[in-house]
Amino acid sequence: SVAITQKKQEEHKDLDWREEDFYHRSLIMRFTGTWCGNCPRGWLALERVHEKQTDQALVVAVHQYNNNDPMYCPDYADLPWDGAPSCCVDRTAINIDPYYGERGEGMAQCVNKYSDVDPTAVITVTGSWADATHNSVNATADVTFLASSPGSRVAFVLTADGITGTGSPWRQNNDLYQTDPNGMGDLAIFCKGGEYGDGYIFLTYNDVMCGSSWTKQTNGSIKDGRVALSPTAKGANANAASTVVLNVSSIMRQAMNDNKVYLTAIVFNADGTVANAARCKVGETEGINVLRQQTTDRSVTQGDACQSKNGQ
Repeated sequence: SVAITQKKQEEHKDLDWREEDFYHRSLIMRFTGTWCGNCPRGWLALERVHEKQTDQALVVAVHQYNNNDPMYCPDYADLPWDGAPSCCVDRTAINIDPYYGERGEGMAQCVNKYSDVDPTAVITVTGSWADATHNSVNATADVTFLASSPGSRVAFVLTADGITGTGSPWRQNNDLYQTDPNGMGDLAIFCKGGEYGDGYIFLTYNDVMCGSSWTKQTNGSIKDGRVALSPTAKGANANAASTVVLNVSSIMRQAMNDNKVYLTAIVFNADGTVANAARCKVGETEGINVLRQQTTDRSVTQGDACQSKNGQ
């Protein structure tokens, strides 16, 4: 579908834009790491989300299970993880298994559940490299509130796709390698005789966090990287800006393709839950997509028309 930014809304201000024209994009934060032997199942499930449900959810893979993981990044909000693999959705449902979902129904159904809510805000996010060495990003978010939301804040996260490597630093533990594949469904690829049927495997990772507006302080605490938004009344527009620095190991930086670095803007409600999120490739701008086109003017061109979740 084609992204509709605030600018386009202003260009077509004669149209009948309504609250239900916008949809909520859930944020999945996954706690993972290369030493986690059960984490390949989370990798598999959220690769599906990355590929098939990107119109419904965004993923941030937080590699903090082990600090010698080449993808380790300390800069993220403290979350009450019970262990790995684990994920949370919109900071509401925490410690969900990223493969089995909330009640064993699978992650795809979990995504459907949490994305099927009315949004309280829509976002246009822009990211540009702030320096010639591409080690920091200028991040901006323009937010339009569809409902009054006092106390709302915004935070920024950088992620990278296509991360892989060879040699011992990149070995992913796999506890399923001696398991009989019978009855294991799509997890059979990690079992005995499967494509990844070894105790140590090498994967290609997407949505890997590589920096955020949260920062790890010298005393070990996390600085809150959320910026207050104002005004937050219904129909109000607010904006925020920040410079987000890559905080990764040298081996991770070498594995990164600067054309596959993304910026996510997250709008938080006053209670800390996620109101909405949007992502753009660094160097581009993206807005929340229109879900249903309900207009009084049918002169919108085909290039401005957007598809629904069902492609209709």
